[in-house]
Amino acid sequence: MTIIKIEHELTEEQEKKIMDAINTIAVTGRRGSGKTTLMKAFISYVPDDMFCCPPRMTDDVIASKIWTKDDIKGAIEESGYELTEELLNQTILDMEDMAPLNDCQDYEWDFVNGSIKNAYEEILARHGWIKTDDTQYLKKLRAGVYKLVQSTELPDGNYSVFTNTIVIANWKDSDGLYDADCRSIIKSYYGSIEEFEDKYPALERREQVLAEMLFESTCSYDSEETETVNDKLKAQKVIDKFLFLRE
Repeated sequence: MTIIKIEHELTEEQEKKIMDAINTIAVTGRRGSGKTTLMKAFISYVPDDMFCCPPRMTDDVIASKIWTKDDIKGAIEESGYELTEELLNQTILDMEDMAPLNDCQDYEWDFVNGSIKNAYEEILARHGWIKTDDTQYLKKLRAGVYKLVQSTELPDGNYSVFTNTIVIANWKDSDGLYDADCRSIIKSYYGSIEEFEDKYPALERREQVLAEMLFESTCSYDSEETETVNDKLKAQKVIDKFLFLRE
C-alpha cells in the first residue's frame, strides 16, 4: 500500500480532484516501480492550480505539502501588495520549477516572498514606473511631464498616499527660467540653483529630480488624488491602486 501525505487544508473541490487522481492511477495501473514514478504519475493528474515538487522528496516521504495558488495569493496579501492576476501570475512564473517548495518551512516562505518582490519590481518596470524612494514612485509620461505617487506617515500614525502629475513647464517663466516658487523649492533642498544644476548636469536626470522635489513640496495641499489609511500595509495597497488601477 502506498500512502500519499498531503499537508494542506484542501477545499472540497480540490480534495475531490486529488482523490480522482489517486483513483485514476490505481485503475490505470500507473504505479511504476518506485516512489518518483508514482509521484510523477500523480502530478500528471493534479489540477494546474496546485504545485507538486518531487525533487524535494525524501526516502520516508512520498509527498509533502501540495502548494496551491491560494498559498501564493495569501502571501501576496500579507506582503501588503495589492493582489492582482498580473502579480500572481508573474510571481508563479518567477518561481520557475518551484524546487525549493516542500513542507512550509520558513526558508520556503522566504523563497515565495522573494519571488513576490521580484515579480512586483518587474511589473513596475513593465508599466514604466521606477521607485525613487522608500515609498515614492515616478513615471515619465513624456518630455518634462512626470506622474508621481508617494506615501507619507502622518504625526497621528496614519498614512496619506498622494498622486499628482508634475509639468516642469508650469514651473518656469515665459523666458524659460525657473519661476520664483520653483527657485524657492530648489533652494530648500540645495544651497543654490547652481549647486543643483552642477549636481545633475544631464538635463533628463535633472528634470526628474526637480519633479520629485516639486511633488514632495506640494503634494500635501495640491494632489490629483489623496487617500488616508491607518497602517503601512494598507498604504502600500493604495499605492498599488494609484500605480496600476488608475492608468
